[in-house]
Amino acid sequence: MGSASFLLTLVAFATLLVVSHAEIDLSARDSRLPECAIACWQSAIPSVCGSWENAQCVCRDAGFDLEVTQCMSKSCPRLSTFASLREWDTMCDKPRRNRKDDVWPFLPIHIFAMCCVAARVYSKSWIIRRFSLDDWVITVTYILYIGWFLAGHVLYQKAFGVDIWWTDPDTLTWALKVFYVDSCLYLLLLGLTRISILCFYLRLFPYQRFCRLCYVLLAIVSLSTTLFVAMAIVQCVPIAYNWEGWKGDFGSVKCFDLNVLSWATSAIGIALDTIILILPMPLVVKVKSTPRRKFMIISMFSLGIIIVIASSVRLRFNILYGDSVNITWDYVDLMIWTGVEVATSITVTSLPSIRLMLHRLFPGLFGRIFAFGGHVEQDREQYLEIREAHEVNVEETTAKGITRRERTPRLEHIPPPTIGGGAPRGWNQRRRNSSALNNMRSSKKPAQTEASRVLASIMGTLPGSRSFTSQSTNDPITITTETTIASENNRGS
Repeated sequence: MGSASFLLTLVAFATLLVVSHAEIDLSARDSRLPECAIACWQSAIPSVCGSWENAQCVCRDAGFDLEVTQCMSKSCPRLSTFASLREWDTMCDKPRRNRKDDVWPFLPIHIFAMCCVAARVYSKSWIIRRFSLDDWVITVTYILYIGWFLAGHVLYQKAFGVDIWWTDPDTLTWALKVFYVDSCLYLLLLGLTRISILCFYLRLFPYQRFCRLCYVLLAIVSLSTTLFVAMAIVQCVPIAYNWEGWKGDFGSVKCFDLNVLSWATSAIGIALDTIILILPMPLVVKVKSTPRRKFMIISMFSLGIIIVIASSVRLRFNILYGDSVNITWDYVDLMIWTGVEVATSITVTSLPSIRLMLHRLFPGLFGRIFAFGGHVEQDREQYLEIREAHEVNVEETTAKGITRRERTPRLEHIPPPTIGGGAPRGWNQRRRNSSALNNMRSSKKPAQTEASRVLASIMGTLPGSRSFTSQSTNDPITITTETTIASENNRGS
């Protein structure tokens, strides 16, 4: 019992020493504050804390903190305010807040996004060897994304994650300049991912009404992205105010309401993402296939909901954007979730196209998981063999003479009847195949179903992986040209 009382006495004595030291420290450092800050302190202490001796109030009271800070923001230059806040933290022995490590748990999301796009580019370049328009768009997006991410990560580690008054002025100016460029690229990246998805839809679905809707959405996305990027560039005039205005002595300037602008771009972006997500669903639900295949198709087209969720979560941290003075601290969550939103958009856009690479690396596992029917498991070598067989020139001797059928590659791909009902315009009017194609029927390979074709298109399957047995109305790879050389008997007659 006596030892416990002795320990309590020591703790109380140590507490008194700390408090008395704080009182002396506050009085001694009063003279180090700027004059405007001293005036604010002297006006706030009597009304809130009573006297300098009340160190607990001066250092910990939220009301005193708010009153002094508001007074200094009105009476002191910005640099003097930051110097006062640094001195205040030092004299009260306040720990420096630091959130620089908060970004590391989200780094795997960005690495995964980069790997997905790299896998997509590899599959299209070295396995399929055919780049479509949506692949080119996402490749440009990928290049911009890498620069955007690296610049954002460096500026975050240099200037963000701490209170603004502890950041070096020159470093802060540089970081805000990079932040300004990154904020413009952010809007451009999201617009390009939407354009890539719409180009993919145009490649997959041949129906005129659906294509018209895609073109309308392409125009809306392109115009809105251009408008938002332009508004982000001229959000403040002169533009240099975006990275030098934090000092508070820039002069006259005209700015948009940045908070309203941010909310508007986010809301319109979520609306466009939702429309793009549900656009193909009326066609997808009409697929007649097994439940497993239909589930896979719907799952592939439903990945876009992840983008909508990420964008919605980001809105929670959009409240202080444009209205904060301590931007290096208040923008931390906004920057983190902005990165998650962009990374998620790029990942979802590229996920379906990495199936071939996974099958090449892990044929035993992914070959069975992604076996959707038809000939979707053919590799490029098998495709080239089939194409070579189709390009053989055939000669037949008939009563009229020698008929030569020359098979040449078709310049455009005419898709077979597929989901949504009906066939593409002009499909039934195409000429019939040559006898060389009819000879391929003897192999009796199973025809590819509508669901298999859609899955193959979604997941980047080789163009030769379709079955040729059921396409008697047209050969999507070659065109047959017939030339008849008349025999001597027919020539004489």
